[in-house]
Amino acid sequence: MILAFEGAVLHVYKDVAAIETVCIGHVVRPEDRVWLKDGVTRAECEAVLKRDVSRFESAINRLVVVKLSQPMVNALCSLIFNIGVGDEHGRGFTSSTVLRELNAGNYSKAADAFLLWKFAKVKQKDGTFQKKPVLLGRREAEAKLFRTGIMEVMGYAPNDNVSLDVLLKHAQASLFDLRGLLDDRGLPQEDTDFLTADGRLYALPPDEEEPIAA
Repeated sequence: MILAFEGAVLHVYKDVAAIETVCIGHVVRPEDRVWLKDGVTRAECEAVLKRDVSRFESAINRLVVVKLSQPMVNALCSLIFNIGVGDEHGRGFTSSTVLRELNAGNYSKAADAFLLWKFAKVKQKDGTFQKKPVLLGRREAEAKLFRTGIMEVMGYAPNDNVSLDVLLKHAQASLFDLRGLLDDRGLPQEDTDFLTADGRLYALPPDEEEPIAA
C-alpha cells in the first residue's frame, strides 16, 4: 500500500527540501552509502522499505497505549510514513490529534483526524507552491482501512473487508483530480506543473488542529 502511494525511484535524488532520498521515500543515511555505490535494485528498495516500516511499527508500539488490530496498525504505518513520527518542532504523529484521540480510546475520532493531514505543497505554473488538499484521497483510504479494524478491537467481526485495490482506487480518484483543486486557468490535460519538483507530495501539518466533531 505504501509502495503504491509513494512510488519507487531507483536512484538517489534530492527532494523538495534538498534532502538526498532514494527508493520509496527513504532519506539517505551515511550507512546507506555502502549499498548505494553499485546502484539500486528493486529488491534492495523493498528491503529498505521493510526496515523503515519496522521503525514506524516500533513508534506505534511505544506511543499507542490502547489495543490495536492489524488493519489499524497498517493504516497508522502508512500515515506515519507520510507525516513522520515527530520532529524537533513537535510536528508529526507524536503530537497529532490522531494519537491523542486514539490513546483516549476514541477510535472513530482518531480515524476522523487522519483527514487533518490532507494538505501538501503543490507547484503552480509560476513556480510558487500553494497549500492544497491533494492528499485527501490517501487520508480517506487510510482512515477507511483503520475503521475496518475497530470492530475487531471491540470484539466483533469486521463487516467491511476492504481490499487493497479498492483503497488505492479511492485514493487515486482524488489524486488525479488535482486540476480541480488548482485555480481556474484552463490547464491543458498534459500539464504536469501541479507536481512538486521531485514528483512527490508531502503531508503538511495542520495550521491549527481542528476540533473533531462528536
